[in-house]
Amino acid sequence: MVLGDQLNTKTYTSLLPTKEFLSDIAAITNGQSIELPVSYQYRHWFAGVIAYDDVLGSNIIQPSQGTYTFSILTPLQPNGYQGFPNNILDANTPDQANWSSNTDSVKVIITDIVTTLYLRLVVFGNIS
Repeated sequence: MVLGDQLNTKTYTSLLPTKEFLSDIAAITNGQSIELPVSYQYRHWFAGVIAYDDVLGSNIIQPSQGTYTFSILTPLQPNGYQGFPNNILDANTPDQANWSSNTDSVKVIITDIVTTLYLRLVVFGNIS
């Protein structure tokens, strides 16, 4: 299954209780971030960023360069976002960040891009 192809139809199946969280598609320039509240009741998380050619999400594209740096806000450390192992991804390589922690919010900072991108933060949580 290609994640981006399924986002519009919401046809996910899982043996574990799973929840998806999607930000709105936003025009992002270098140095900006996207924050997405999630539910702390899930423990295992996967996050990625999907780039589109317009704000309507008409076509998925692959950026030619850039970096996505993920951080999380947890119930035990509510005063600031914190990183986790392997939280930095190349925007031009399909990949996802993952971590295990009760989480209240996920943030991704977008750097090293040269043009405005239309991006959506996608986060999946499961109880495992």
